[in-house]
Amino acid sequence: AVTTGYQLVCFGDNKFGQCDVPPSLGMVTAVSAGTGHTCAVTMHGSLVCFGRNSRGECDVPADLGIVWSVSAGDDHTCAIQSSGRIVCFGGRGKFRDFGQCDVPPDLGPAVSVSAGNGHTCAVKPNGQLVCWGWNCRGQCLVPEDLGPILAVSAGNAVTCAVTITHQLVCFGSNIWNECEVPETLGPVTAAASGLSHTCAVQTDGEVPYQEHDCATQVAIGVMFAEKADIAPLLVVSTASLQALAEGAGKDIPADRFRPNVILEGPIEPHAEDTWDEMRIGPLRLKRLGPCARCAIVDVAQGQGKRDNAVYGALVQHRGQAVFGQYYRPMLREGALPSERALEV
Repeated sequence: AVTTGYQLVCFGDNKFGQCDVPPSLGMVTAVSAGTGHTCAVTMHGSLVCFGRNSRGECDVPADLGIVWSVSAGDDHTCAIQSSGRIVCFGGRGKFRDFGQCDVPPDLGPAVSVSAGNGHTCAVKPNGQLVCWGWNCRGQCLVPEDLGPILAVSAGNAVTCAVTITHQLVCFGSNIWNECEVPETLGPVTAAASGLSHTCAVQTDGEVPYQEHDCATQVAIGVMFAEKADIAPLLVVSTASLQALAEGAGKDIPADRFRPNVILEGPIEPHAEDTWDEMRIGPLRLKRLGPCARCAIVDVAQGQGKRDNAVYGALVQHRGQAVFGQYYRPMLREGALPSERALEV
């Protein structure tokens, strides 16, 4: 598990040291637990794996570079580089090499990857599902009528996908009824395939899609998010955005980072990272900590298209995948006014 302070905590069977988090690991943005090993992506975009390494599943390639996502399988590991390219390693051995690490040369960039027992599945930017490796139960035979998907989970000998209509589709082994999707399940937002079972997260009825038009004000732009994430407020400044854009050599719109408070004015870039408190009108706000970023910042809001324009530039510019700060009101009630002076 990753705590709200971005620290990795592991517990349970520790036969291979898969729960012994390296003391020097620092803050992480993503984690994946395999059968006997654990992999994490640090704030700097580096991949760190520890635990069982009998098949090379912890031998992170020296030239891997920056990654933003990882999936640990039974005895192999797959990561997505900042360019969207998938790199898999491990699975070595006479009776364990099923081709699960042989990424199709024509795959192109991917938005997600899932490593199973002996097979691997990836989702392309257009939602197409591609699977390769061990296919003893048909877990790599993607249904022709599946269509675009939102998420995938590769299990032991089964693959489960969430379609763009939020329906769960599973194929492969069904020895323990792990592919028997309940008729009353309804729409889901996520799914996970295990050794012999499947779990899914239901929604409360239909899943609405809403496109938010978030405009900034002259002095202090306030954008109200429909739902809070880790904290009620995510704060960025136009000075920070400008510094990142200059480093990247291209314009980067604020909505790539989905803030609900944007600060404008004569402040230094990333000054919002250093304040303990700030006050906007009568409302006092307490800083909670940084917002760790993933590859979603590479997706153009309102278009759903990935351009690989932001994540790599962010890590290169800041040395870590962090942008914006979480804040919370210090009073139980109060309105956040726009166009008011900022005090820190």
